[in-house]
Amino acid sequence: MLWATPQGFVRAALANQATLTKVGNGTEVAFSIDGKYKMRGIINAHKQIERVRTWIGQSLVGDMLVETEYGGYRDFGGIQFPAHILQKQDGFPSFELIISSVAANPADDITVPDNVRNAPPSPVTVNSQRLADGVFWLTGARIIASRLR
Repeated sequence: MLWATPQGFVRAALANQATLTKVGNGTEVAFSIDGKYKMRGIINAHKQIERVRTWIGQSLVGDMLVETEYGGYRDFGGIQFPAHILQKQDGFPSFELIISSVAANPADDITVPDNVRNAPPSPVTVNSQRLADGVFWLTGARIIASRLR
């Protein structure tokens, strides 16, 4: 999904032999990543990413359209960035974000609490049930734990 952000989309388009097609008041940019993931985006006349579309495999609907719309671009201290982001999955809103401030490369000082840093990994439990010859149903939890340093 990083490639669906405005900055990620431009970077991925440059790296993946994108094609450009004039549409309405803008340009459609199309490319595929690793010959597998199709990406299409619209860049408006102000050179702003308005929409990025991609399709991902989904177990119930097959190839599912994920569309992210960007609007209300503003100048945030010299950085042009959308003030509104709306993502839809299979046509239904799934994520909406209103941006009130943007900072480029802010300093971060994240301290991991000792109880988190020193926590032992959680055990993994997997149960199997034989359904037929060579067919098993696996259930349980897969928990990935890593130590933060």
